Amino acid sequence: MLYSNLKAEMARRGITNRDLAQAIGKREEAVSRKMTGKSDFTVFEASTIKKAFSIDVPIEQLFFKTEG
Repeated sequence: MLYSNLKAEMARRGITNRDLAQAIGKREEAVSRKMTGKSDFTVFEASTIKKAFSIDVPIEQLFFKTEG
């Protein structure tokens, strides 16, 4: 599963793709493409998400891409 650590944190905290989109100033469809691996999160977007939701997982681990 792509971004399994991010998805796990989202589930724990009740964060939706819409919430991520609002945090990074993108459309929900853009976040959906990123979550499915069709495009990538930028370093700025990843950092913004981590900070916006106070996620204490290291960014390298949070945005680790697994095959899915």
